Amino acid sequence: MAELEKIGDGRYRYLKDLGSGGTAKVVLARDTVLDRDVAVKFLSASDDQDGRDTLTRFLREASVTAGLGHPGIVPVHDIGTVSGSRYFLVMKVVEGASLDEVRRETMESKMSPMAKMRHLCSLSVHVCEAVGYAHFRGIMHLDLKPLNVMVGEFGEVMVLDWGSAQRIHRRSSEVSPPPLSGTSGYMSPEQRTGAREEICPASDVYSLGAVLCELLTGKAPSGPAFQRMVERPGLKRRAQFIRQQAGANCGWRVPKELAAICAKALSPAKIDRYLTAREMADDLQAYLEYGTVSAIRVGWVRRARKLTKRNPLANAAFLCMITVCMILVGGFGVSYASNLEYRRAITAQVADERLIYYQATCRTEWIERQKREKGNGPEAEREAQRLKVIRFLAAQRLRNSLEAMLAIGEAGKSPQDLHEFRRIWMEEMILAIDLGDWQYAARGFSRMQKHRGDLPRWAWQEDEFLRVEALHTLLRESAAHEPSS
Repeated sequence: MAELEKIGDGRYRYLKDLGSGGTAKVVLARDTVLDRDVAVKFLSASDDQDGRDTLTRFLREASVTAGLGHPGIVPVHDIGTVSGSRYFLVMKVVEGASLDEVRRETMESKMSPMAKMRHLCSLSVHVCEAVGYAHFRGIMHLDLKPLNVMVGEFGEVMVLDWGSAQRIHRRSSEVSPPPLSGTSGYMSPEQRTGAREEICPASDVYSLGAVLCELLTGKAPSGPAFQRMVERPGLKRRAQFIRQQAGANCGWRVPKELAAICAKALSPAKIDRYLTAREMADDLQAYLEYGTVSAIRVGWVRRARKLTKRNPLANAAFLCMITVCMILVGGFGVSYASNLEYRRAITAQVADERLIYYQATCRTEWIERQKREKGNGPEAEREAQRLKVIRFLAAQRLRNSLEAMLAIGEAGKSPQDLHEFRRIWMEEMILAIDLGDWQYAARGFSRMQKHRGDLPRWAWQEDEFLRVEALHTLLRESAAHEPSS
């Protein structure tokens, strides 16, 4: 290309054409001095009004981007004229696909719906950061749309076409401000009405909200339905509309936080939007990191869920703690239920054994009265001896049941049960003596002495325990000379 060789004394070597349009042509060239590939944009020469407007836009783009050093903004290396009047612009080569093409590729991919949304949201964060940097440097883009955003092969995001850009604070050297321009559907309400004094960084925020809305719903933000949505006064209503459109067009459920961010950026009144694109980027990043966004208030349950997602180790520790607590509570519950069931069984057993014992006692007393009234015959003696054995066995079982009650603390609050336990045990030992089982009675009295301290102090009267000791001494001496029968 002959014109390219005239720039810088042949510094740039032509490689191939990258594209051309009605107003400009872009070629790929090799910078032989710095040994790198660059894109050279040639402006078509024209003397009519459209040509002059195109030249103004071309020079404005070069002036704006030259002062913005951000990874998301294409840097300008050189500008000048060739062949007397044809302007050229040397800039970085941008290779990749537009954001609109990336959206379609993402929709057709096999990723999960949530992964698709988070990927598109991460791209929006990079766009907002680049525009937020421009706002910090006093520049507004005013023509943001998916076609003006390029996504590289390695995920780098570049914001293109700064020809409609304006300065937030007008310079004194500017004789007249540049005309307002933009793309229908992405322009803010103040841009559509031509209210130049209302243009501010929030106008770019509206366009960013429209881009995010298209990424989430899969549909360009245009048409009467979209306009009615924008005109709705409530943020929650706009967010609900976005979620409905996303479900109908893409088949996924947009999270409330993400829909609220988009709805806030699309607020009709600029005072209700984010003040700058940087604030919107911060909210989007907070959503990606499971943080709290400023566009919507969430409850403590949702905050806790986000905290666990944001900190996997804390989530694992929390789950472990909950599991241990559930195991402990379950163990205590099972133990308490088992103990309660055991207490009920022991109580029922005590009642049954008590009934058998007192029936045997009443029967023995009746036999004794019969013996006194009718005499002591052989039949009465055998019956009395049989009842004595039954009463001894019943006393033994009742004493064991009462002892079990004392062991689990069931009867600890009842003096009557302790008194009954003491009395039944004494009667059991006396019955053993009457039956001639001296060794059993000796072992029983010995056990009474050993377990005296295990019972409450008032369980045994002092005179009764002296009686136990005396009987124990007597039984030891008797057992030494006479075996049990």
